[in-house]
Amino acid sequence: MSKLDDLLLELMDHPTDDDFLVYADQASVVGDPRGELVVIQHALANHTLTDTQRAELLAREHEILDDEDSIWGMAMRQMLQEGIVWRNGFVRTARIDDCGLMQSSRTIDYEVSVAEALELLLGHPSGALLEELTLATDRSDGFIESTDRDVESAFGAAELALLDRHRPYCLRRLTLNDRWSEDEPDYPRCFDISWFKLTGMASLSRGVPDLEQLTLIAGDVLQLEELDLPKLRSLAVRTGGLRRSRLEALFTRVRPSVERLELWFGRPDYGADIDVPDLRRILDGTLFPNLRWLGLMNAEFTDELCEVLAYAKLLPQLHGISLALGCMSTRGVAHVVRSRDAYAHLEELDVSRSLLDGDAQARLHAALPRARIGVQRGNRHMRYACVGE
Repeated sequence: MSKLDDLLLELMDHPTDDDFLVYADQASVVGDPRGELVVIQHALANHTLTDTQRAELLAREHEILDDEDSIWGMAMRQMLQEGIVWRNGFVRTARIDDCGLMQSSRTIDYEVSVAEALELLLGHPSGALLEELTLATDRSDGFIESTDRDVESAFGAAELALLDRHRPYCLRRLTLNDRWSEDEPDYPRCFDISWFKLTGMASLSRGVPDLEQLTLIAGDVLQLEELDLPKLRSLAVRTGGLRRSRLEALFTRVRPSVERLELWFGRPDYGADIDVPDLRRILDGTLFPNLRWLGLMNAEFTDELCEVLAYAKLLPQLHGISLALGCMSTRGVAHVVRSRDAYAHLEELDVSRSLLDGDAQARLHAALPRARIGVQRGNRHMRYACVGE
């Protein structure tokens, strides 16, 4: 290994600003343009810069990153020009999705997959300190009834195998299939969510065992029983049709590190078959004993859930609850209002995008002023979860 490689290893464990500058000096000695980039981005973090100084540094930073012969090379510069956040000369946040890659393919004359772009990023020295990653696809064959035989064709099989191969040491936050929309910034774009399946949980667990935040978005998530991340603090499974078998797979191990859990249940037409009794091991604190925030969202049984939630053993330790995107109606509000003392300690109670009329909203606000009512879907007879297809 070279001296530069040794210095890079040191940067992976709680580096100081001086450590980055030492790395920059050595990079400059061997003619690596990332040395200058480290110095520039380190300087840009100085809030005492004048406007002129900042403009000059930003212009030089742009020149370095835009030079196809320096940091990236032409192919990487074209493919990874969007969704990249640099700090101290390294990529810290990256988003790789088919939409951006299809735009790039018009410039580089060939079509690039998410896996190919990810391979380039993880294999490049600039990706060595990657902390946050989002992967998303727009490629599917339309809605197909999911089976456990779909593993090889599901999104994540190739992509998460790359995480297993490269073992990105600093990666702490991962989102799979966040098809984000500017129209609804509070929630992922839900259109055609049922067309996509996710897999690769074993590869993920081996590749990034220190992951702290994981968000999975798809019509179905396979192999949840293989999800083994002992340092995971936040887990979200967002789907339009969560199956009981998938929930049972998630329940195969106690997860004491998880403090934030978000589950979207969805509609029976898209595979959802979970009901309130299936949530007993969550509500009694058995499987997630250190939970502080719980989202039981996008459910058609929200009113029934409100009948038992106030008596859940888990409730006193929670700081926040979300029942958003579901079918909470006047009946659910009546249960919550009747047990208002049980919810009074909550810092957050989100019931947005439910089915509450004006009277129900007023009653809930009067009983629990901190409840987030937000936008409602309006028709209380529209008894289906917000996200299905």
